Amino acid sequence: MSNNFEEFESFDVRKIIRFLLKHWKVIAIGFVFSCFIGFLYIRYTTPEFRSTAKVLIKNDSDGKSITTSQLEGFGLFGESIGAESEAEILKSRQLIGVIVDELGLTTTAFNYGGLTKIKKSELIKKESPIWINLIDTSNVYFKPFSVEVDEVKGDAYSLKFENGQKMTVEDGDSIEYKGQNLVFETLPENKHVDPKFFEFHVRSRDEAITSLIETISIDRDQIMEGILGISMVGLSSTKNNDIINELIHQQQIIAIEQKNLTATKTNDFLTTRLELIEQKLDSIENIGRTLKSENGIIDVESELPALLTQERELEEELFELSFNEGIAEQMINFFKSNEDFQSLIPVSLSFKSSSLNMAISEYNQLVLERNRLLTSSNENNPEVVKRKNDIIRLRGNLNQSIQSYKSSITEQKKRVVSKLSSFTSKKSSIPKYELDYRDAMRDQTISESIYLLLLQKKEENEIILASTESNIRVIDYAYSSYLPVSPNKKLVYLLCGILGILIPILFFYIKGLLDNKLSGREEIEKLDLPVLGEIPLSNQPLLETFPSISRNTITEAFISVRTNIGFIINRKSSNVIMVTSSIAGEGKTFASLNLAKAMNASGRKTVVLGLDLRAPKLLEHINLPYTVGVSNYLSSDELSIEEITYTSDLVDGLDFIPCGTIPPNPTELLLRDGFSELMDTLRDKYDSIIIDTSPIGLVADTLTIAEHADLLVYVARVGYVKSEFMKLPQKLYRENKFKSLTVLLNGVERANAGYGYGYGFDQTNAKKGGILKWFRRKSK
Repeated sequence: MSNNFEEFESFDVRKIIRFLLKHWKVIAIGFVFSCFIGFLYIRYTTPEFRSTAKVLIKNDSDGKSITTSQLEGFGLFGESIGAESEAEILKSRQLIGVIVDELGLTTTAFNYGGLTKIKKSELIKKESPIWINLIDTSNVYFKPFSVEVDEVKGDAYSLKFENGQKMTVEDGDSIEYKGQNLVFETLPENKHVDPKFFEFHVRSRDEAITSLIETISIDRDQIMEGILGISMVGLSSTKNNDIINELIHQQQIIAIEQKNLTATKTNDFLTTRLELIEQKLDSIENIGRTLKSENGIIDVESELPALLTQERELEEELFELSFNEGIAEQMINFFKSNEDFQSLIPVSLSFKSSSLNMAISEYNQLVLERNRLLTSSNENNPEVVKRKNDIIRLRGNLNQSIQSYKSSITEQKKRVVSKLSSFTSKKSSIPKYELDYRDAMRDQTISESIYLLLLQKKEENEIILASTESNIRVIDYAYSSYLPVSPNKKLVYLLCGILGILIPILFFYIKGLLDNKLSGREEIEKLDLPVLGEIPLSNQPLLETFPSISRNTITEAFISVRTNIGFIINRKSSNVIMVTSSIAGEGKTFASLNLAKAMNASGRKTVVLGLDLRAPKLLEHINLPYTVGVSNYLSSDELSIEEITYTSDLVDGLDFIPCGTIPPNPTELLLRDGFSELMDTLRDKYDSIIIDTSPIGLVADTLTIAEHADLLVYVARVGYVKSEFMKLPQKLYRENKFKSLTVLLNGVERANAGYGYGYGFDQTNAKKGGILKWFRRKSK
C-alpha cells in the first residue's frame, strides 16, 4: 500500500503536514493555476446585478375618512384581497404581459466588449443608439433569432442575420425576417454609443413573459406584516429597476380600477334615479300651479294642525316604506337582468336589515375576488370554481331574502295606507280642489325628500371615486446593488483556491490508492521486519558514487548501516554478510559494493564475493574485464583462491571475487564441498565477507548460500518493488530460517530519509539541475 494513502487513512496530523510539505510545490502550482482560472472567469464573465423593491399591502380600513367609513355599510368598498394573493397577481401572465408591452421587452440589446465577443453588457432602449421593434407581438410560435450590427454607414446600418443574410436599413425601415415584421428605429439622443459591436435578440411576447416570470422573485418573509419584497437579477441594473417599478405602477392602476367598479355602478344607478325624480317633481309643480291659479287655493294647515301632523307622520312612514320597496324591486330586477357572475350589485342605500347589507357586501366581494383571479387564471381554476359556487349560493339566498323583505314592506305599506284613508272622512268638509292641491303638495314633499337624499348619496359616491387609492404602498422603489451578485469575486477566488489545493491532494491520494509499490520505512515496520537503514535516492551512476571518498549522503548512509551491523553481529570476529532482494534492479550490487567500501574504510579487510551465478553485475561496476571466478573455482581443482581474487583501482585495499563463467547448474554447484571450503578459507583471510547473491524471490540459490551467512541484508527499493513481494522476507523472518535478517531500504527520497544523512554533504551538488531535476525526480 502506498505511503500517500496511509498518510490520509491514519489521520495523523504530523503525517499530513509531512505529506503537504513533501508535495508543497505541486500544491502551490495548483493553487496559483486555479486562482488564475478564477481570474479569467471573473474577467470575461458578464456581471449580473440584483434590483430590489419593497411594498406594503394595506388593508382597506387603513387611512379611511369618516365619510368613507360610514359609506362602507352600503357595500361600496370591498375587503383586502391580502398580501398572499397580491404576491400571486404580481407574477400573473396578464400583468407581466403589460410590462412586456410597455417596456418593449421582446427585443434585447447586447454590446460586446470587442471582437472576441466574450464579455457583453445589456442595454435598454433608452441607452441604445438603435433599436428593433417587433410589430406583431401576438405570434407565439416563431423561434427566437439574433441580429448583429455588421457595419455603420453614416445614418444607415448594415445588419447581419443568423442565416448570413445582410441588409442595410435606416430609421423607420420595415424588415421582414422569418415571417416577422420588424421596424428599425434610430435614437439620436444615444448616438454617442458606438453600435459597432451590437447584437439584438428578438423573441415572441409569450416567451418574453415566461422568461420575465422566471426572473422575478417575490420575497414572502414578512408577509404576515403585509410586506412583500420584489427582486430580480439581470445583466442591466437599469433594466431591472424599470421592470420592477413598472410592475408596481401597473398593479396600483389595476387595484384602483378594481376598487372603483362598485362605486361606478352605484354612481350610474343614482344618476338614473335622480333623472326620474326630477321629471316627477316637474310634473307635480305644474299640477300645483294649475290648481292654485284656477281655484284660488289658500293655506289650510292652520285649520287642521293636529290632523296634518298625524297625516305627515304617516306619510313619512309611507315614504320610507316606498323607498325601501323601490330598492328591493331594483335588486330583484338586477338578479333577473344580470345572470352572469361578473356584475356587482349597484347599492345606493342601505336596507334596515343589517343581514341583507352584509350579504350584499359579501356578494360584491366574491365577485371582485373572482374577477381578479380570472386575470391570471381561467374558469377551471379551483379557486375560481369555488368563488363561482359561493356566488351562486349567496345569489339564491339574497334573492329569496329580498323577496321576503319586499313582501314584508308591502304589508306594512298597506297598513299605513289604511290609516291614511281614515283621515278622508275627517277632511270631507274641505273642498275637493283643496284636497287635490294638498295631495299634490304632499307628493311633491315626498319626491323632494327622495331627490335630496339621492343627491346627497351621489355626492358622497363622487367623493369615493375621487379619493380611492391603491392598497399597494411603496416602501422602497427598485434600487440596485453597487457590486454585482454574479460573479462573486470573493466566492470565486475562495472556491478556486480550495480546488487548487484539493485537486493536487486528491491526485496524490488517488495515485496512492492505485500505487502498489513499496512506500517506505513505515510499511516495513508494519510487517514487523527490522530495518537496517535507509539509502537516499541518487541520480548518479554507481561508478560515480562508489569510488568517491567525499562525505556525501550515500557515504553517510552506508556508514550508518555499518554501525548498525556492528550491533547485530560480533564486530571483532570474521563475519559473512549476504545481500539479496526480491527481484532484480533493487540495488543489491550497489548496496554490496558501498557496504564493502564502508567496511574497508573502518580498517576491516573486506572482500566482495559475487555469487549471482545467473545475472552477475559486479564486474560492470568495478571496471574489470570478464575473467574467471567462483564458478570456475568450484568446477575445477586447478584454480586457487588467489587466482580468482582481484583488486580494483577504484578502491584501495578492497578485494573482489567475481562470479566467473555463468554455469548451467548454479544450485548444484553451490552444494559442492568446495563451496564450504571456500567460505572457511575466506573467513580465515578476511574480517568481512560481502556476498552479492541472486534475488531470493526468483531463484533458490540464495537459500543455499544463507547457511554460511551471519547476516542477511534484504535490499528493498522504495517505489520499485511491489509491496506484496515483502511477504516473502516477512515469512522467512517469522519462521527464523536465517540467523539474522534485516531490511535495507534503497532509493528513499531525501525528504523522507532519516536524520543525519545530509550532514557534511555538499548541498551545491544537490541544487544542480534546478526545477528540471525536481520534475525528473517527481516523475519517477
